[in-house]
Amino acid sequence: MKKPIAEVVPPAESPKPANWLGCMAGTGKITGDIVAPASDESDWDIFSELKDALP
Repeated sequence: MKKPIAEVVPPAESPKPANWLGCMAGTGKITGDIVAPASDESDWDIFSELKDALP
C-alpha cells in the first residue's frame, strides 16, 4: 500500500480587522508625480474640441 505524501487542507482563516476603515493604511506607495497630468493635453481629442467651441 502506498503512503500519502501530502495532506491537502484549506488555509487557516486570516484575522479580520475590527474595523474596515483604515485597514489598508500603509500599504500604498507613490512612485511618481501625483500632481502633473499623466499625458500632454494635446493627446486628448476632447481638449481640441473644447478649444474650438469656445468664443
